[in-house]
Amino acid sequence: MILTNDEELAKKINSAIFPGIQGGPLEHVVAAKAVSFKEVLDPAVKEYAANVIKNSKAMAD
Repeated sequence: MILTNDEELAKKINSAIFPGIQGGPLEHVVAAKAVSFKEVLDPAVKEYAANVIKNSKAMAD
């Protein structure tokens, strides 16, 4: 946390952080997450995940 009453320093910090490091929500990312969440609701995903674990254990032996 940076505390300052220097207006110029505050402007520099704010412009470096947003939007540089912290940006707003990107619509394509929000849409991709929505599609992923919908796909995960499919019961076949549970079977797929179980097979991934089973295959991983088989390869580890």
